[in-house]
Amino acid sequence: TRATIMTGWYQTTHQFDLGGPIDFDTPYLAESFVHAGYTTGYAGKWHLNGSAFAATKEDAYVPPDRRLGFQEWDAYDTGIDHDRATTFDESQNPPVLVEVDGYDWADSYYSDVFLDFASRHAEDAQPWMYFLSYAHPHQPEEAPQEFLDMYPLESIDPYRFAPELMGLLTAQQELSFRRSLRYYYAQVSFLDSEIGHVLDGLEDLGLAGNTIVVYFSDHGQLLGSHLFEAMALLQVGAGQAFRAKATPFAAAFRAPLIVRWPDRVPADREVDALLSTVDFSPTVMDLAGVSVPYQMQGRSMKAWCLGGTGPRADALFLSRGTARINWEAVWTGDYLYSPSADTP
Repeated sequence: TRATIMTGWYQTTHQFDLGGPIDFDTPYLAESFVHAGYTTGYAGKWHLNGSAFAATKEDAYVPPDRRLGFQEWDAYDTGIDHDRATTFDESQNPPVLVEVDGYDWADSYYSDVFLDFASRHAEDAQPWMYFLSYAHPHQPEEAPQEFLDMYPLESIDPYRFAPELMGLLTAQQELSFRRSLRYYYAQVSFLDSEIGHVLDGLEDLGLAGNTIVVYFSDHGQLLGSHLFEAMALLQVGAGQAFRAKATPFAAAFRAPLIVRWPDRVPADREVDALLSTVDFSPTVMDLAGVSVPYQMQGRSMKAWCLGGTGPRADALFLSRGTARINWEAVWTGDYLYSPSADTP
C-alpha cells in the first residue's frame, strides 16, 4: 500500500515486498510536490527502505537519499514501539537512536513534530505537504491507560464482528479475543484524540481554512471475522488471525478515507464511488494543484471531493503479491471474486 501511494502504481506494477527497498525510476509523490514548489515533510512509520524485518528501531535509519523527496524527516523504517518516543540524532555518524523526553507515546510525539513543522512554515509564501504516518491502531497491543479505561474488559463482546464463532472458541481464546478487541478500541480512540490535537493545532495557527487534510489508512483488520479462512491463508494460529490483514476480505481491505477542506469540500457528504489506493496520490496532487505524472496509474477523484461527480468504476482490482502471501481479486462494492487465493 505504501509503495502504491508513493508511486501511484498498482502492486502488480511495482511488485514491492517488505523485504526489499523501494527503488524505481519514476516521479514519487513528494518529488512531484517539491517540483511544484512545495516544502515537504514526513514523520512516523516508513516501511519502504528494505529493513522491514529489522529487530529494532536502531536498525531502521533511513538516509536522506532514500526518502523519496521528503525534505524534513523524523521517521523510522520498522520496529513499531508505541510506548517509546524516539528520534535519530543525525549530528552523530552514524546517526544514533535517542529517547525523546516528555513523551510516553510515539504517536503523540509525531503529532507535535508535525505541528512544529506547520508553525515554522505558517508564514511562508511557499506551500507545504506533510505526511503524518501514525502506527496506531496496530500491534503490539499497547495503549494509554486512560483510553483502555474507556472499554472495561467485561463490556467487550468478542463476537461482535464474528457471531458465527459463538460456541466454537475455548474459554482462553474468548478471553484473548476480548482483550485484543479492547486494545484495538483503545488504540483507535487514542488516535482519534491525536487527530483532534492536530486539527486544533492547525486552527490555532490560522491554517485550518487553507489546509487540505486527508485521513486514511493502509488497511483494516479482521477482528475475528473470517477467522478460519485467515488462519488457513496466513498459516497462523487463531490469536494472530484475530487482528489479521493482508487477506481478500472486506474488513481488511476497506479503510476509511476522509477529506477536509473548509469551504471547498462539503461537510458530511458521503460518496459511494469505488476508490483504490492507486487513486490516492493523483487525487491529493490534483486537489493541491500539482501536476499528476503520466506514469501514475490511478485516477483523480477531485471532482467527488469538491461536491461534484467524478470517475466511477464498476469494480476495483486488488492484489497482494509477496514472497509470503499471494492473491488477486476483483471487488464490485458488493461482491468479491478471488480465484487465486489459497481459500478462494
